[in-house]
Amino acid sequence: MKNVYLINRYSNHLDGKGGALNSQVNNLQTVFYFARHLDSETNLSDVKEKHQITSFLNTLINNDDHVKKWTSTYNIYLLRLISFYRWVYNSDD
Repeated sequence: MKNVYLINRYSNHLDGKGGALNSQVNNLQTVFYFARHLDSETNLSDVKEKHQITSFLNTLINNDDHVKKWTSTYNIYLLRLISFYRWVYNSDD
């Protein structure tokens, strides 16, 4: 339940920044996918270890893709998670 509250606050933050709606949805979708990846005992605000994030990002790797198109998605998801956690650790609440 704590994840829902945190994601809702992040949504309000993104909305307040006035960015494009598509970007807001994509950022929230990435955070939602990451929250689903975590075990049920771990809240988004409890993530402190690098391996918790990299294990999620590693699910995006496609070894059959010789052109390595997955690297773009990997990097975009990483940047979105960095943005989310900067907001988490620097928010006033």
